[in-house]
Amino acid sequence: MDDETKQTDARGVEGNVTKWADDELQARYSAFAKFLSAVLNKASKKAAPLAIVQARVKAVDSFAEKILRKRQLYTDPVEDMTDLCGVRVITHTVEQVQAVSEFIESHLDVDWDNSDDTSGRLRTTEFGYRSVHYIVRFKKDVFPTADVPVEVPEGVYGLWAEIQVRTILEHAWADIAHDLTYKSPFKVPAPYLRRVAGLAARLEGVS
Repeated sequence: MDDETKQTDARGVEGNVTKWADDELQARYSAFAKFLSAVLNKASKKAAPLAIVQARVKAVDSFAEKILRKRQLYTDPVEDMTDLCGVRVITHTVEQVQAVSEFIESHLDVDWDNSDDTSGRLRTTEFGYRSVHYIVRFKKDVFPTADVPVEVPEGVYGLWAEIQVRTILEHAWADIAHDLTYKSPFKVPAPYLRRVAGLAARLEGVS
């Protein structure tokens, strides 16, 4: 990469980071995370009573790192990224994952082209990261409902979020192994990857 390209990249990153760090936009996404979390908490009381719901808005430094790492994918990162708001629903069983997933699919607008069940990537002889990922936004005139008495503010309509739904054991796998291997800036040695795959197989057997 020549100096001129580096300078162009730096200016692009700086401009997009400034746009994402805008107080009004941050407040809008914070409200989005709050109300999406509230909806999923209420829904989980019935589908998965002991589920853990975690929500976050992408940090400015994480946003900057991602547009540097995946610069070819985005012409306007603030508009193009679908995970500026992220929510995890962590359940105890696979059946509860299915129940929460059914709620999401029937009550939220799902971008199916960008949503994914990662277990579908694994061949029958493979073990590894498993999670259901949805890209969603609120539908108009759905909430509040009898089970989910949450008033959704007008300002969050049109915003996209990523929801991950997985069991607590799948979540443990993601925290312990997946993030260390998938997000590592270094090539992970094959013996370590083999040990990680063995751990995934054992976790899958008890989930």
